[in-house]
Amino acid sequence: MPIENRQQSFAVKINNSTINVYVGNILESAAEVIVSSDNTHISMGGGLSGLIHYAGGSSILVDAHKKLPANVGDVVVSTAGALRQKFIFHCMSMTYEEACTSYRHNDENLRRYIIQHSVERCFTLLHALELTSIAFPCIGAGSAGFKHEQVIQLIATTFVECLRKTQKQLNIELYLHDRFNQKSGDDFANLARLFQSTVAHALRDGVMDNDALHQGQPLFDMAMDHKVFISYSRKDTLESQYIKRVLDDNNVKYWFDKERIYNGVNYKAAIVEALDHADVVLFLSSVNANASRNVLIEVEYAIREGKYVIPIHLDDSPYASTIRLDLQNINYVTIQDVRHNPSALVTSISYGINRKNRGGE
Repeated sequence: MPIENRQQSFAVKINNSTINVYVGNILESAAEVIVSSDNTHISMGGGLSGLIHYAGGSSILVDAHKKLPANVGDVVVSTAGALRQKFIFHCMSMTYEEACTSYRHNDENLRRYIIQHSVERCFTLLHALELTSIAFPCIGAGSAGFKHEQVIQLIATTFVECLRKTQKQLNIELYLHDRFNQKSGDDFANLARLFQSTVAHALRDGVMDNDALHQGQPLFDMAMDHKVFISYSRKDTLESQYIKRVLDDNNVKYWFDKERIYNGVNYKAAIVEALDHADVVLFLSSVNANASRNVLIEVEYAIREGKYVIPIHLDDSPYASTIRLDLQNINYVTIQDVRHNPSALVTSISYGINRKNRGGE
C-alpha cells in the first residue's frame, strides 16, 4: 500500500510533541524508528515482525539476535536493514514458549507491565539515540493475543506520561492495523475514539491545558456520518437513552455528545462541526435542558443555521426566554407521544432529512 494511501484519524499535541494516529501498514511510516512486537527469541516469523523481516532483510534478525537474551517487557534495538528507518525497536510481548504453543497468559498485571514498560523503554531509547520520530503498532494485539481495546488505553496513557516529561519536538505515530482482517472501518473508528478519549482523560487528570488535544481529519469521516443531532441535558439521561433506542431501532444515525465528546477535546469546535453535519436537531426540552447554557447555545445555533428542529417535551416546563420566540411556532411532540407512536418521530426526522432535496421550505 503506498504511503499516501494510509488514513489519518487525528492528531494530538502534548507540549511540543505531536501524536498522529493512522489506520494502515506501519511500514508506510517515514519515522526514524519502527517499533515491532515479537517473542523473547525475536523469531520474526509472522505478523508485523515477519513483515519487517521480509521487507528489511535478514540483517535485521542477525543484528537483533546479538542483543539477546531478553525478557518480556524488554526492548531490543537493531538495524532497520533495507527499510528507510534508522532502527527497529523490538518489544518482547510474549515468551518464546508462548509463541510455540496456543497458550497465552491471562495475567492482566503482566500484560499491563509489558505494554507500559515497552513504551517507556522506547521513549528512553529515543532520547538516548537523539532521535525525534517513532512509529508504534498496537503492541501485543497480534499473536500475543492482547485485546486491542486494552492495548489502546495503555499505550495512550503511557504516551501522555512520557510526553509530559519532555519539551522536545517529537513526532509519535500510532498505527491501527488488523493482520487477521477481522475489523471494519467502524471498528477502527471506535478504536481511534477510544485512544482519543483515553488521552483526553489522562490530560485532564494531569491538570494539563485542555487545548493540548485537538482533532485533525476524522477517520474515514466515520465520526461525522450522522444526520441527527441530539441536544439534551445530561440530567435527562434516562429519557435520552430511550430516544437513542428509537433511532437505533430505525437505523437513524445520530450525534450524541456523551459518546462522541470527551474531556480535553475542544468542546465548542466539536459541537459546531457536529451541528454543521446534521440536518435535524432533536431538542429534548425539559426544566434541566432549558436551564443549561450549553443546550441553549446548541439550539440557538441550530435555528440560526436553518436546521430542522424537532422539540421533544420531556416535561411541561416552558422554553427558556432566549429561544421561546424562535420555537413558539414549531410543532413539538411529547415523550409520551414518542413512547406511544415512535414511528411518527422517525417520519418527522425523515422529512427533515429529505427536505433539502425539495429545496427546503
